[in-house]
This record gives sequence, structure tokens and C-alpha cells, in this order.
Amino acid sequence: MRSGEMKRNCCSVIFVSEVLLAVVLAAVVIRLLFAFTQPDFVLCIDDSPVYAEEFSLFLRENFSQYEEELCTEHEVDDSKALVEMLEGGETEYQHLLTEKNVEHMTEVRVKQRLAIEYGVIEDFSWEWLLQQMEDENKDRMEKIAAGEPVYGLREFSVQQYYSYFMSNLELTLIDVLPENLIGVAASDVDAYYAQFPSFSHVEGERIHYTLYDITQATGLPTDERERVCNDVRQTLVDGQQAVIEVAGIVFAPQQLNLNSTELRSFVRQDLESEFLLSLAPGEVTEVFTIAGHMYIAQYHGFDKAEQLTENERETFHTQLIKQRYEELLAQLQKQAEVIVNQDAVSVCVEGVIEN
Repeated sequence: MRSGEMKRNCCSVIFVSEVLLAVVLAAVVIRLLFAFTQPDFVLCIDDSPVYAEEFSLFLRENFSQYEEELCTEHEVDDSKALVEMLEGGETEYQHLLTEKNVEHMTEVRVKQRLAIEYGVIEDFSWEWLLQQMEDENKDRMEKIAAGEPVYGLREFSVQQYYSYFMSNLELTLIDVLPENLIGVAASDVDAYYAQFPSFSHVEGERIHYTLYDITQATGLPTDERERVCNDVRQTLVDGQQAVIEVAGIVFAPQQLNLNSTELRSFVRQDLESEFLLSLAPGEVTEVFTIAGHMYIAQYHGFDKAEQLTENERETFHTQLIKQRYEELLAQLQKQAEVIVNQDAVSVCVEGVIEN
């Protein structure tokens, strides 16, 4: 290749690169101008603006939840203690609240964007939502005036309507999303059930306990009663199932092999015995009471169902669909482009805290 021709090719590559860079920079500038030329826009999420009113609405609605999450994350009792422990004090506290709300708003916008893409709604904007609420409230008032039944609220507030709107949107969205995004095959349901580590109340499962009824020990002197409890527990811990005799009273082990219905019937005689459902294999209980009887038990494990019923398959199918939907949302959230107008956001956060 000649030197002049090589120079021309290099120049062409540089020129194309400069054009592409200019296009990218222009797109960024346009987005920034679009987001922040109007003071009400506090966020821009994938080119979708968020108004101050909308941002504040979600912050007020979820404020207690955000505070609780932050206190748990920082291992403190309340927001006052949180502010005191944070190096940045109140400013850092407000920043953490902002992050929580921006994350939540991003999830909401991702759902709305998917709903637009798959035809659940044609478009979304704050003004459009308010108009939808106004139309819905007007329709309900007209029905009430005409003596027609109205289900639910007579009239929505903005917060109530937004929640109602998003609930309906999400139900429809899950139904219309294509198989390649959240589809679940029969083999997926089998694999999902197979990985359950504990008894899950499936009809074909059986759960196994060794049980000692020590009710008769209540009439014994304290030292003999304690001896019964200690001997029974030690026998179970040692992996034995021996008959124990104290003061002429025989305490024999019983084997319980219960299906889901039998287990629920047994446990629900006393709600405090719910702990039996969360024991680890081999674990031995303290003394507990069911229907006036005192027991000590050891949990051995459970057998998986060989086959799921149609209702069980449908339940697990629905759970898997929901799980894959949430995974899709999480992925799209990470990919979302979020631009924050920090000054406007700070005003919103301060306003919500003060009120």
C-alpha cells in the first residue's frame, strides 16, 4: 500500500472516530438539557424525567421503610442514633435516603418502560398519570351518583392511585412478557422443587420425628422429673430410641411419619409448636406442649414427593415466573442510565424530612 493511501485511510478512521465521539457527546448534552432545563425534573432515568412531586411522593410513602432498612444495615436502633454515628451526620443521612429513593424510582421506571415496550401502556408521564386518576375518580363519582356499585375506594388520592396503577400494570406485564425473558419449562419446575432444602408441605412429602410423651412425669418429684427429661434427651442425642423407666413409669418412643395434612393437624393443636417445622436434621427439642401433653422430640428429616400435583406444579410455576421477572428487573435496573439533579433532589428530601 502506498504511503499517501495509508495516510488517507488513517485520516478517514480518525474522522469517523471524531464523528462518533461528537454524536455520543451530543446525546449526553441533549439528555442533560432535557432533564434539567425545567426545575421540576429531579431525575432522568433512561430519558424518562421524574418530577419533584413524583419523587417526593415515593419518598414520603417509603420513608419509614427506608429508615428501617438503614438502621438495620448500620446496626442502630433508630434514625437519631444513625445520624449520630454517620461521619457526615444529617447530610450523609439525607444522601442515604436519596440513594434508596433513586433506586426505588429506577425500579418503577424500568417496569413502566417494559410495559410500554410490550404494549401494556402506550406511554407514561406524570401528567398522564394525574389525568388517568382524574378520569378514574370522575367515573367512580358518576357511578355512585347513578346508584351503580363501585368496588374499592370511592375516590383515589395520588398516592393511592399510583399504587393501584402499578399493581395492575405489573400483573398484566408478567402475563405478556415473552417466554425468552421469563419462560418456565416443566423441567424448571422439577429442578426448582428439587433444590428446596426443607419440608415444603407438598402433598407427597413425609416428615419424620421420634417423639417421647413425658406427660406422666409431671406427677413425679422434681429430681425424678428432671431425670426423665435428661435421660430422654440424651437417648435421642446418642441416636438411640430406648424405652426409659423412672419410678415405675415407662416412657417409650413413638415414630411419627407424617404427610403434610397430618403434620398441619398435629402442629395446629398448639401454635407454639410451629418451631417443629424449622428444626435441623438430628436436632432434639426441649420439652414442649401440644393439646395438654408434654413431649420431647427429635427431627430426622423428610422424604421428597415423587410426583407433584397439578396445583403444586402451578404454584411453583408461578413462583418461578415471579422470580425470573424480579431477576429481569434487577438486570435492567443495573443497566439503566440515571442522571441525578443533586440540588433539586436535596430540596425534595429536606422538604419530606421537615414535614
